[in-house]
Amino acid sequence: MTDNFEKHNDFIDLNLVEQYIDQQNWDEVDKFIQEMTKGKSEQEIAEDPYTYYIKAKREIKLLNLRKAKTHLDRALSIARNREINSLILRVLLESLQLVLFNLVSQVNTGNMTECRRIIKNLQEIMKINNQEDKLISVINQIEDKTKQITDMENQSDIRQLVLNIQKEVKKLILLQNDSRFVESTNDAIFPNQLIILHRSGIPIKRYVKEKKIVDDILLFGGMVRAAKDIISEVFTTEIGKVMEINYGEEIKILAEFGGKETGIVMITRKDTFHQRKALHESVIELNKIEFPPQFHGEIPESTEHEIDTIIRQWFGEGYQGEK
Repeated sequence: MTDNFEKHNDFIDLNLVEQYIDQQNWDEVDKFIQEMTKGKSEQEIAEDPYTYYIKAKREIKLLNLRKAKTHLDRALSIARNREINSLILRVLLESLQLVLFNLVSQVNTGNMTECRRIIKNLQEIMKINNQEDKLISVINQIEDKTKQITDMENQSDIRQLVLNIQKEVKKLILLQNDSRFVESTNDAIFPNQLIILHRSGIPIKRYVKEKKIVDDILLFGGMVRAAKDIISEVFTTEIGKVMEINYGEEIKILAEFGGKETGIVMITRKDTFHQRKALHESVIELNKIEFPPQFHGEIPESTEHEIDTIIRQWFGEGYQGEK
């Protein structure tokens, strides 16, 4: 693998294949791996850390965590030998998520030691990579929260804290990917509008950032609702996959639905990985919220607060919520 390939893939293609893995689009993942290994000898493939990283991500999605750890360890070893610091950072973040997953079920000395070791390595590699202060601040907060675990006795409280730490790690991954795109494009990568949509087609709430691109919320709720066959397929076989609609020359509409009740329609001027990743993760969180069987559009304040929190977590501040 050439240096040029490494640099190109580390900023673009790896993000794309991670998106395919999140969507469980295994055909595209396999195509990507085939392209990466095309024309290479068995020895070259065996020394390619990117292939191990992608295989690890796939195993994580399939919950084969032991296999995932084996692939991550191999990817980390090769990446360190070749000093591919950006890939080392990715691998360490995934490794930290695996350890946290184990901590949810069992807090022991081995898991805690491994967790602290990975966090220390992350702090070091972030400094080497000259990561932004906000990323270093997040990993330091994760370290502080992890230290609290050893002083806790109630297993339920420990699980809740570990789950909160996992969310912080996901935010860190998103921030890291965000910073790469900002470095390479310097473009704004936040959607103009977000419409929370019930599977019936009823808009639940809209979030607007700055000036509205399009003013009619019912237009977009109706647009997705009118595509009856598409919605039906999304809620049965295409859960977690993004629908894309070009609305004129300068407006992109992305929509994703979860396995239960809700989805998000995103209106933006530019399609970016950051937005798609935030869309995917926020839809997962939204579908943990329970809605009544017969939904007519009204939601209690507590539910609205939950939705507001999810939107802020994945898309940041600056959005004005409208019903």
